[in-house]
Amino acid sequence: MNSSLNQEPWYYSIIFHKVSDGKYTVGLQDLITGLICIAIVALHRLICYMVISPYLISKSKKKVSHKFYENFYLSTHYFLAIVFGIWVLRDKLWFKYLFAPWTDRTNLWISDGELFPPDIKLFYIWQLAFYIVDLPFATQEQKQPLIMLLHHLTTITLVGSSFYTIHYQIGTLLLTLHDISDVFLYSAKTFGYVDLNTFKDISFVFFTTTFFYFRLIILPILDYSSAVEYKGRSGFFGDFVMGPILITILVILHINWFWLILKIIYQIVTHSKLTDIRSDSEVEDGEPVKHHQKPDDADDLRKRK
Repeated sequence: MNSSLNQEPWYYSIIFHKVSDGKYTVGLQDLITGLICIAIVALHRLICYMVISPYLISKSKKKVSHKFYENFYLSTHYFLAIVFGIWVLRDKLWFKYLFAPWTDRTNLWISDGELFPPDIKLFYIWQLAFYIVDLPFATQEQKQPLIMLLHHLTTITLVGSSFYTIHYQIGTLLLTLHDISDVFLYSAKTFGYVDLNTFKDISFVFFTTTFFYFRLIILPILDYSSAVEYKGRSGFFGDFVMGPILITILVILHINWFWLILKIIYQIVTHSKLTDIRSDSEVEDGEPVKHHQKPDDADDLRKRK
């Protein structure tokens, strides 16, 4: 195990259940740590909505859609998630599979029994806390709310099950490959709502590229690996969870969303009226917000074209 674990922070033994040097298993501390992470994620959302977003909007010279609040929050979350994920995976053997999936994937399915490296465990719990907090908001103003709900439930089940079965290699890769493209998606939308069109266009190009590579190339390879190369299933729970079923659901959802992306690209090329990616169009459902107003005040300002 990597030498950095020998100098782990003192608080690890408080928030995790330690069973040996540098290794932790599932225990009561996980529930307590999870609740703390849920509170931190909820506080982050509240600060973005009530403090940072209103301040940024107050500096704008135009009316800004209420959707700016949500997209700004999500872009900051996914940026932090990428930084956290890369820091956690920087020296892990399986990190290379995101960029060289054709190499030997033996390390991807080597289980550590019932033990977790502490940094990976904290990354897991924080990510699960985000999905739990975000679940009530996931379907708001979506063109395909049921699909978005299915995506969140599938992700929670898949990540939670890999946590339960101590297969953190595949779990951390699934989380990271999602976060990389999402940060560009929500950044593009955030820039668009404040007319920073150059940054919006650059973010959209990066989003389209990373979405195609990580979700339509890397994810199907991981799906194949889970179906063919993973031999450690035991019982119905293990067969269902660690088999290709849940990952296949994600692949199908991403194919659907990539079709929407292609429609956006077609609209750009043909100079058609643009719609918001994966959410209701700004033309149909946009609610401009005055500089000093919070999201709750937006109903009084609804304007439809």
